[in-house]
Amino acid sequence: MTRTDIIAFNELSEADLKIDTTYEGGTKGNTGDDPLSKLMGCGNQGGFRSVGTRNGIDTKLCILYSDLSHEEWPDRIDTETGRFYFYGDNRVPGRDIHKTAQKGNLILHNSYEELAKGNRKNIPPFFVFVKGKKGRDVVFRGLAVPGAPDLHNSEILTVITHEKEEGEIKNYQAIFTILDIQYISRLWIEDLHNGTPFTKNAPKPWIEWINSGKYQALKGIKSIDSHSAYTVGNLNPKYWLFNVYYASEPKVWKSSKHMDVAAMQYEYGREHTSSVTKHINLIKKISVGDYIVAYSGNKGFLGYGKVTKQFYEENDPSKFIHATGAHWKQRVGVNWQQALDIPIMYKGPNFMKDIGLKGSPVMSSSTIFEITSTGFTFIRKLLNEIYPNKVIEKQYPLVTPNEVVNHIFSYIKSKGFTYSKEEINNLFLAIKTKPFIILSGISGTGKTKIVQWLAESVGATEENGQFTLIPIRPDWNDGSDLLGYVDIKGEFRPGPLTKVIENAEKNPEKPYFVLLDEMNLARVEHYFSDILSVMESRKWKDGKMITTILIPEQTAGRDTRLPTNLYILGTVNMDETTHPFSKKVLDRAMTIEFNRVELANLSFLDDSHVIEPIEVPNSLFQSNYLHLKDLYVGNEDFVKEITYELESINKILQPTLTHFGYRIRDEITFYLYYNKAQNLMDHDYAFDNCILQKILPRLNGSDQRTNKMLSDLYLYCTGRVYTYQDDYQLEIKEAKYPKSAEKILEMIRRLQEDGFTSFWIS
Repeated sequence: MTRTDIIAFNELSEADLKIDTTYEGGTKGNTGDDPLSKLMGCGNQGGFRSVGTRNGIDTKLCILYSDLSHEEWPDRIDTETGRFYFYGDNRVPGRDIHKTAQKGNLILHNSYEELAKGNRKNIPPFFVFVKGKKGRDVVFRGLAVPGAPDLHNSEILTVITHEKEEGEIKNYQAIFTILDIQYISRLWIEDLHNGTPFTKNAPKPWIEWINSGKYQALKGIKSIDSHSAYTVGNLNPKYWLFNVYYASEPKVWKSSKHMDVAAMQYEYGREHTSSVTKHINLIKKISVGDYIVAYSGNKGFLGYGKVTKQFYEENDPSKFIHATGAHWKQRVGVNWQQALDIPIMYKGPNFMKDIGLKGSPVMSSSTIFEITSTGFTFIRKLLNEIYPNKVIEKQYPLVTPNEVVNHIFSYIKSKGFTYSKEEINNLFLAIKTKPFIILSGISGTGKTKIVQWLAESVGATEENGQFTLIPIRPDWNDGSDLLGYVDIKGEFRPGPLTKVIENAEKNPEKPYFVLLDEMNLARVEHYFSDILSVMESRKWKDGKMITTILIPEQTAGRDTRLPTNLYILGTVNMDETTHPFSKKVLDRAMTIEFNRVELANLSFLDDSHVIEPIEVPNSLFQSNYLHLKDLYVGNEDFVKEITYELESINKILQPTLTHFGYRIRDEITFYLYYNKAQNLMDHDYAFDNCILQKILPRLNGSDQRTNKMLSDLYLYCTGRVYTYQDDYQLEIKEAKYPKSAEKILEMIRRLQEDGFTSFWIS
């Protein structure tokens, strides 16, 4: 280390100030040994020492003193930027933040308030001193002013909260900039005491800051070696992207910003298992003074703030966040400096590069990500709309999935169609689980209308192109009728679905609905096979869900993929004019029956209430998971429980070779998890839907093995052995899975009466 200048104790009252100069303390062993009182004409105790009125406006000058070694309140100097991070003087639990003995926090509050108003002339100069190597010695580190370049006013003075047994401590963390001033004359210190700061003796960088607000930072400040009483080490803040799960449950973010926390949830008691270790290790690395960005998922950002409290587990039930079947007790404290109700969505081409994502994490299955300081600055500017070309301008109301389902139900009811709330819940969960739905049932039950009204209720109409009805023709025998073809001139003629795809690609934040009306008038396997295959190719890439190419560049002039904001629903009838479905189609779809008819229910005629549509983002419909491993972390017991039940069903199906594979397992698990997360339906009711929609549609047969398989399924659903009788109403009513039991009973009767049975024969 280069030896610093040393000013003797008896020379202090006439000494000038020089950067990195040591000013000796006395040796008598009492308060008179304090060097700052003689050097600066201030008090002889405390981290804040002011001259003049202690209010930050009429204060003549202020000394900030620190030993840079306090673990709980870690003052520090950033040698690369010239910033000084200084904590206030409230260290007493339960005390008002401004009612301190030296009024240091009041000086900070008023000084930064004047800075925000542009009244820099009212702000006193701040002289920074740190503890020297021995005794009462101090080292001058520079002249500081509040704030820093590129930081918003909300970032430079923040409230930090520490929990103690005796109560809560609220204190300030202030960010100063040490100006590029190597020398300050004794004459200016005397001017300050006389109340005349703006003299020829004042340092020019300080005068320029007063007049223009320009910060000329002193960078590359010399650090004292590690053997001294203080060090300036690697104490720069880290920056974190924290998924607040807005896309799946906005309530978590709404509560988090109100409580000044960032919250996560894992299964209690399993925090040391390998599946959650990485999440716990990451959240425990987040330190006080770090910065957190609230990530909404799907390339959206909700805000940012400074960490005020390290990892802790909230044990007060009144502060639990009740969402997705959990309490979200695992937290860090955050002073949210910007907190939006609706996310700003990124739309640029280089998401992971722009946000400075470190490493190569799988964004779909992680909660916390470390980013660079450059990435943090980019996101902060994105949130402040400094990069409008990389922001999707359309914003949507803050609504939860539960609220959306309630709205859809009310909207459809207001149109004069009678569907139960459970049927709407089921349709919503089916769409979120898989973007391909088959709606079956007798003609005239409103299969087409329920899709149209659902889309319209969330702002998707034919007029804006977000809803498209495509009637299927019996003569369709390949994908060209839907996707398009190359004409005799070699020009590509896009089909009706391709036009929708192009619009959906341009507006990834909006949901698009396509209704294939009477889709089995032609053989689905013929005209829809390409789409089915591409739909199953979905994968995560750079935090985004993508598919393989649907239409290659050689055909259409550009590579076209299936967008993840496109939802395809098809209505079907089963009669002599239609075609049956293969297992390939049924395995890839959610099949929902609409056979319930209540002609006498005229209650809707008495309801004249008009429900207006609301526009909602695609994130409310888009699946959060593609593979079971995406969901498994933190939900191990839930996944194992569902898998155990499905394995029991598969053992019943295996003798007839109708057992199902991993795709159906995963989709049923996703459906049940979404239901659990939103608490839409009873678990058994939801599982009953899954059996009816994903397993039974695949079943058919004409032999005794089919009969035994159906009888065993009946036993599984009801807990009772199937025996022929005239009335099964009581057994169905008391069944664990009544809807599936009723359908199985219908299939058994058809087998016994006709010698053949199928889900699709009524």
